[in-house]
Amino acid sequence: MAEQTGEEAKEQNIKAMGEPLGVHYTQLWQETAQLNIMWKEFIELFATKTSRIELLNRSASAFFRMVQDGIWEAIVLHIARLTDPPQSPGGKDRQNLTLHNLPALIPDPTLKGELKMLCEEATTNTKFARDWRNRRIAHRDLDLALGGKAKPLSSRATRRPHPG
Repeated sequence: MAEQTGEEAKEQNIKAMGEPLGVHYTQLWQETAQLNIMWKEFIELFATKTSRIELLNRSASAFFRMVQDGIWEAIVLHIARLTDPPQSPGGKDRQNLTLHNLPALIPDPTLKGELKMLCEEATTNTKFARDWRNRRIAHRDLDLALGGKAKPLSSRATRRPHPG
């Protein structure tokens, strides 16, 4: 596989898919690649070796907990953004870069329908990320913060590894 610059990949995608789809696809690919890199680093630091976690805890546990929480929140926000609706509430001028833009850019009805179903599946499978963003990261749900009767955050996300 030959190395390409980002601009070369974009031009190749535009040539293969056309202007709007190629541009959107390229940027979503870049966003997904960044997410993948963050996830791999998170796993390497906080989930692969007990000895590494023990070392982090011995050397600077509070600092590495802040790093872990910061990376985790960045990952969750990234996932939520990728699967958000194409338009934010509040006005037509608030367009989002999201997987949900792609089906509208595909002329073939069969492929469009398949992609739309895959986007809906991605949104369903990443519901935990929007819950974390809405009730923990972007806002602080009062009942959740005070230990009230709030529905707990998704166990899918709360099973994340953590030092100390």
